[in-house]
Amino acid sequence: MKFNLLSYLLFFISIVFGQKNVFEYKLRKFKGRTFFVYRSVYYSTKEYMLDKISEENPHLIGQKIYLHELGYVDRFGETYSHDEQNVKILCLQKSQFATKVREKVIRFNEEAEPFLIKHDSEGQISYECSGKTTTNLPKALACGLRNELGALGPSCSNSLSNKQVATCASMINEVKNVCREPDNVMFLNLKQHLGKDSLSNTIWMDIWRYKCDIECFILKQFRLLKERFLREINAYRSYHKAYPLIESYDLSLIAQAQATKMASLQNVPPLKEKKFTVLYGKDDLLFTPLMIKRWYEEILTYNFKNIFFKPTAHHFTTLVWKSSKVIGMGIAKRDCKIYAVFIFQPKANVVAHYKINVSPRIF
Repeated sequence: MKFNLLSYLLFFISIVFGQKNVFEYKLRKFKGRTFFVYRSVYYSTKEYMLDKISEENPHLIGQKIYLHELGYVDRFGETYSHDEQNVKILCLQKSQFATKVREKVIRFNEEAEPFLIKHDSEGQISYECSGKTTTNLPKALACGLRNELGALGPSCSNSLSNKQVATCASMINEVKNVCREPDNVMFLNLKQHLGKDSLSNTIWMDIWRYKCDIECFILKQFRLLKERFLREINAYRSYHKAYPLIESYDLSLIAQAQATKMASLQNVPPLKEKKFTVLYGKDDLLFTPLMIKRWYEEILTYNFKNIFFKPTAHHFTTLVWKSSKVIGMGIAKRDCKIYAVFIFQPKANVVAHYKINVSPRIF
């Protein structure tokens, strides 16, 4: 199952680099009152306007946004800009009336920002990267990705600690109630670009929707990455009447040794063991979270009436094999590549046992 380029790029902006969301609005005076104009709609208060923004962008609730006041618009539609740029930063709330919104006026240089998503006063969305503006999402994300990979260095080892998110930051400090920087682009309807299997799209987004930078992945021997892998595998298994797998310490030692050899030698003969089944994965570091999902999407090529081994779906059948009870996981990194080994026991893909071990999906 192939993912299109846009799928990868959308994932990259979610997992690697954050973005600043700038919402532009205008003011209009009418009969002695000042109205806030956003997407050609007049709002009597800024709170009503912000409520509309939060309603249309639920993924940004609890995150920082930037409000850019463009100036006053007259009855002929002409806009009179301020002499000075008027940009305020605030934490978007679900209801601006229930919680007092604190605003802070800031100096904001759009050209200095690596990646901007701009929502203009007419409701149009544009993207700014490295001083260039486009309405073409793939081009914008490709630009942002080039900048980010340049910052990581050729071995993907440079620090990105200034972009740590809650998952990792909580291990570093105890700061609570922090308004997070935006870390995803769910409003771009990511579902349309993940693949043809709607269930795995939903599961994948639920598990991976928040970004995790390079340091977050490698923290404590890839513990956070392994946890997400296991959650995703067990989520898929639950839809095929298979019990969740439990990580085996002994199997993980074997898997880790194999993954380390793969990363070191880059060409290690597969384990020849009759008691378990092994899946090998190798990918670019930033593509790694898509590994399990791509394997599961082999379901689209599998015929549940077929009781024989099918090479094009062997990853899928291994993931959901009912008789497997435990799993071992090993992950190693070499430069910008990730080497992953997954061991399933008891053995999967046993001839003549497919019908009782690979059940059709239930909803």
